[in-house]
Amino acid sequence: RAQVRLDRLEEARLALNEVLQRLQIQEDSGAQVVSFGLMAIVSMHLQDWENMLEYGKRLVPTEKGPARFSIADFEGYASAAEVFLTLWQRDANTGILNQINYSIDECQTAAKRAIKSMEKYAHIYALAQPRAHYLKGWLIALEGKSQEALQIWKDGLQLAQTMGMPYEEARLHDILSRHLPSEELEMQAHRKTARQMFETLNAQLDLKKE
Repeated sequence: RAQVRLDRLEEARLALNEVLQRLQIQEDSGAQVVSFGLMAIVSMHLQDWENMLEYGKRLVPTEKGPARFSIADFEGYASAAEVFLTLWQRDANTGILNQINYSIDECQTAAKRAIKSMEKYAHIYALAQPRAHYLKGWLIALEGKSQEALQIWKDGLQLAQTMGMPYEEARLHDILSRHLPSEELEMQAHRKTARQMFETLNAQLDLKKE
């Protein structure tokens, strides 16, 4: 994950390929979940849509959700949710789903199931609560419920601050800044804080999104 934050995407892909090759020999379900999720995220940023869907879809749970969770699953399921939310959001302006032969219904179902799993995960492992709020708010915003989304993100921000999770806090500041009216002082404060925190954390990929 560190290489992804540093925007070293090709290095991350090579490292993940090596991990996935090893996992074909020595099975480790926790490492597999994380590797699939991170490979989906890396492939998305590299616009490698085929691999993005291949690995993202492997983590889409059934309607009931995963039968088990381990603490190692966090980044995997969170990454899968982020991939499908990003596709859903981008499709409105780019028609990306048609280009990659994936329907909006499939995308929305995948996103909702992944987030439902993240919420269940967050009930078991508190460390996932800020990210679960980040993702749930994003889903609610895409459904057109902007005020509800803002409150979910603000609740998540408070959790991240209380739990001392600066990267999660920075991302929540960032997404709040992107959904508040540009003229509001609150929006400007969130944007400034997000940038300062990303710089401190050397989160180059997040800084690149500005």
